[in-house]
Amino acid sequence: MVRKKKDAAGEVVHIYFPVNEYEKIVESYKDSTCQSLSEYVRTLLSKRSVTVRIRNESMERYLEIAIDLKNELRSAVAAGADVGELVEEILQLMLKIYK
Repeated sequence: MVRKKKDAAGEVVHIYFPVNEYEKIVESYKDSTCQSLSEYVRTLLSKRSVTVRIRNESMERYLEIAIDLKNELRSAVAAGADVGELVEEILQLMLKIYK
């Protein structure tokens, strides 16, 4: 099941997992900040803590809207639009979003 080979970089260990366990490991690796699956497995085996990214979908959506709004405002002001009217439109949009 486990074979060792000497390598110039150190020892090599081959581990075989059932497909379902391997898929779980790969899914967990994708959520981590490790650069490679090998790095992730080495971190787990050495019992060091693994940093995991947590996705905040509501914040992502907010940032998308804020960036779009910023770009629209810049282009509207550059085109000479009335800032007061723009503020009114923004307030109306905010009311629609938060209802």
